[in-house]
Amino acid sequence: MSNQMNQSDVERIAEAVTSQLKTVVINEIKAEITQQDIYKKRWLRNVELQRLLGISASGLQNLRANGTLPFQKLGGTIYYDIEDIKKVFEKNRIDFNAI
Repeated sequence: MSNQMNQSDVERIAEAVTSQLKTVVINEIKAEITQQDIYKKRWLRNVELQRLLGISASGLQNLRANGTLPFQKLGGTIYYDIEDIKKVFEKNRIDFNAI
């Protein structure tokens, strides 16, 4: 049994690696497009806002429960107005130059 790879082995490996790389790149592009689409929306759902803020579902629920983050509930779906989110950030902004 030979430990050397022949040309067809190299080609199969290169094809597999190329295929995996294409999949990774396509997924990254899709994620970036999805992220950009979030910024164009007026109303965000839970998962979109979690991704945007980088917080967990329970963290988002805490912001709702303690009144920090206003929301609308339509049926069983919770929506957040992007303008309300901006206002919350501005209201809670800390200017270190003023301290």
